[in-house]
Amino acid sequence: MNTALSPTSLIVSAPPPASPPSRPAVPAPRSPGAHTRTARSITARFEGWFFPGLAARLPGWILPDHLTVLGLVAATGIAAAYCLSGRHPAWLAVAALGLVVHWLADSLDGTLARVRRIQRPRYGFYLDHICDAYATFAIGIGLGLSPYMLLAVSLAIVVGYLVLSINVYLETHVLGEFRYGYGRVGPTEARAMLIVLNLTAVFTRGLPFDGFGIGMTVFDVVGVAAALGMVALVSIRKTLWRERSGETAAGGIEVFRSGSQFANDAKIHADAIKELGASFKGDVAPIVDEVEGRTVKLSGSVDTQYAEWRRTLREMFVAETGQSPEPAAAAKEASGTSASGR
Repeated sequence: MNTALSPTSLIVSAPPPASPPSRPAVPAPRSPGAHTRTARSITARFEGWFFPGLAARLPGWILPDHLTVLGLVAATGIAAAYCLSGRHPAWLAVAALGLVVHWLADSLDGTLARVRRIQRPRYGFYLDHICDAYATFAIGIGLGLSPYMLLAVSLAIVVGYLVLSINVYLETHVLGEFRYGYGRVGPTEARAMLIVLNLTAVFTRGLPFDGFGIGMTVFDVVGVAAALGMVALVSIRKTLWRERSGETAAGGIEVFRSGSQFANDAKIHADAIKELGASFKGDVAPIVDEVEGRTVKLSGSVDTQYAEWRRTLREMFVAETGQSPEPAAAAKEASGTSASGR
């Protein structure tokens, strides 16, 4: 049996590598402060058409910061008008006018920045909502110090509105979506309700009545209903978050399962490599070869057969030439060195 010893004859078959498991897509990171704006309130479509056109017609010397300051002044004026409404109901009309000015200024500052492409996403987001918090507090305290609403009711409205606002800001940071308002009700609708109440109270003195031994007005009734509605809105949004959290948890389980499968595949490949290495060190089938009338039998591990093959070739070289292979190799190396020196 004539077989030639070749590297291919010593290769031990190994299982083909499995294709890596598919990884769940990772969303591209957002730039700092970037988010989309979503508005579903009753007046959202009108405001989306009205304010960009109005911003495009404003004089160039009017800047977004000017409108922000105007909004702060309007909020302070509304609070003062509510405080003075105890002297004369006409101050409620002044407060209603201030609500219109505040609506225009608060809606136009960000719109003007976007129309002129001078927006500052991070700073603008921070400044706008700090000013909104001040306006909420000022108007609420003004209502509570007026004769038309109990201070406890106004504070409940302020707290509820701020909680809703904080929830919106957190959602914006986590989801990258700024949902302006809750459902069909937003800041504009809240202002419109206040304006209607103000104008009604100018002629009806707020429709006072006694409730639970406490003097109350229609402002208090609407205020209590608004506070309870805010609690309901937070609960509804919490339920939506729970559903979304369930989706996130399912996605996390899928990622964990994919990672676990990937680790198992990696272990299988590592075991296969270890077996392949062990097979090279272990015994392989004996090889019998016929070389120039001499039968050569190689047995044992791959390393042992290789050593026996070299020893056989050495013996054949010495028998044919009468020389040891070491001096011949040294002479060849010296010849190559001298040739390169020339």
